Amino acid sequence: KDSALVKLAQRVNFTKHIQPICLPSNCSDLPANTPFYATGWGKID
Repeated sequence: KDSALVKLAQRVNFTKHIQPICLPSNCSDLPANTPFYATGWGKID
């Protein structure tokens, strides 16, 4: 499980292509077979 917190030097202007994400609470349970999407690169070397 990877996670990161990034502090930016300036504000981000949200657009239709740049949006914040909502993180689930610790007690969130998804029903079986609930589709979800995850994106990222992880280690790329």
